[in-house]
Amino acid sequence: MSVSQWIYLFIIISMTIVIMFILLHFQQTIHSGGRINYWRNELCEQGEFDQQVRVNPHLPMEIQQISSGFNEMVAHLEMLITESKTAVLDQKNANCQPWKAQIDPHFLYNTLDTINWKAIENEQYEISGMVGALADILRYTVKNAGGTASISEEIAG
Repeated sequence: MSVSQWIYLFIIISMTIVIMFILLHFQQTIHSGGRINYWRNELCEQGEFDQQVRVNPHLPMEIQQISSGFNEMVAHLEMLITESKTAVLDQKNANCQPWKAQIDPHFLYNTLDTINWKAIENEQYEISGMVGALADILRYTVKNAGGTASISEEIAG
């Protein structure tokens, strides 16, 4: 072998050793970056926000900051999603309340009216009178819901 061939061989071996050293030295960093990417792709996109990336103190500060920032972002996203679900549920319940308030008295009036007519049909006038009085109380209560009334107004009905 000539000297130039030895030089080329030395350069190739040196480059191989340097590349292997770089890969070994940065393997943990590369692996951590891959783990963060896995968490982002596989878990966060599927809505699993209860997982955290482990912050390795032996890694470079930049990777530690990325890991910590990722964990904070995921926790914040989970909180925002929970708040959003709660707000949607509260809005849905708020939209249903007026309907419930209108349906319940209407249903009771119809039921009392049916009972009243059944009592009249069977010549049970006393029952008809009691059902009528109950309907009047219900009507008065719904009409004056949340308001105040004096005793004379209560008696007058």
